[in-house]
Amino acid sequence: MLDNAGDTLTNYGFDKPDMTEFENEKPWDPVEEMARGNTMRQDMYPAQERVVAFVLKKIEELKNGTLTNGCIFIDGPGGCGKTYTYRTLCYMMRGMEIKYKTSAWMGIAGNLMPDGRTMHKVFGLPFEMNSTSSSNAKPNNQTGKELIETQVFIVDEISMVPKYAIEIIDRKLRELTEIDLPFGGKIFIIGGDFRQILPVEKKAGRNELIALSVKSGPG
Repeated sequence: MLDNAGDTLTNYGFDKPDMTEFENEKPWDPVEEMARGNTMRQDMYPAQERVVAFVLKKIEELKNGTLTNGCIFIDGPGGCGKTYTYRTLCYMMRGMEIKYKTSAWMGIAGNLMPDGRTMHKVFGLPFEMNSTSSSNAKPNNQTGKELIETQVFIVDEISMVPKYAIEIIDRKLRELTEIDLPFGGKIFIIGGDFRQILPVEKKAGRNELIALSVKSGPG
């Protein structure tokens, strides 16, 4: 929390703990994770397999420096296998040692994915936001450092996400990476079902909620 605020323990007379020992540890075995991902991939439906193949192609473009647009949208009604696809991709990315972050607008949805968090936590979003709001991520705080290092983002339940959140994230990633490409040249995967719930806004009517949706954004 202090890092996110641009502060440090040393300002209060405490020694800063050495975390390098933990940072260098891998919480999983890449070989085992890749095997797990490949096993899940074998059981996929054709549509899921096409998504995985497309994402892997984008990862190759990212690695060789030819990626110009890493934006991917996975559409489908509830129960069609989106979460299974996310999980397969996560295990395969662990095996490839690709740094990724998974998130959703609501914590319950985020918990369904490996390492899932809320979007507020991952991107440092404010709780109240509008078109001029900004993330608290900075190059020298923990949130900012993690965003810079992350290569692939997966955001689920996109129908609930207000367009301002996506605009804030896009601006912040361009700022942190100093790369003027969508989401700072990262691979940004969003998924969800627009047949389900829209963003929640107090006292907002139907038209206002539709206008708040990411489908009403500039992109």
